[in-house]
Amino acid sequence: MFLLKSINKKLVLFVCTANALRSQIAQGWAEFLYGEDLIAFSAGIVAASKLSESAIASMARVGIDISSYYTKSVDELCGLDFDFIVTLSDEAKEYFASYTGEAKLIHFDVVDASGVIANAAQIQMAIDDCRDSIKCIVKKVANIALNSNSL
Repeated sequence: MFLLKSINKKLVLFVCTANALRSQIAQGWAEFLYGEDLIAFSAGIVAASKLSESAIASMARVGIDISSYYTKSVDELCGLDFDFIVTLSDEAKEYFASYTGEAKLIHFDVVDASGVIANAAQIQMAIDDCRDSIKCIVKKVANIALNSNSL
């Protein structure tokens, strides 16, 4: 923990329900766009059995490789002192409702595109739309994080 804080980067945790798609995509965007300024993590309220192949493919289409990422629960990261916790689902927001730590909580409700029932092309489009909206969220979060004075 000390080592992470000593490098003067903001620690940001992106949380969704199962850490299979939304929060993984957010971590990928944050590392790709702001890796010099932020340290991004992702987690779920619970950990899915594996990372969504659709998330991996969607991010690959924009040149970002998240294939080495793995799913984890927030409990696995409880020893880290985050500056910001960004919830990407209403379930994650509810999970942190009684949170009393020092990290600033930020919420965006992002539709879980993995639950779309449609043909393959429509599912791909829904996940790509999700990916693109998460990119905008990551930019907003980075703007807040990089312009805050808490380190």
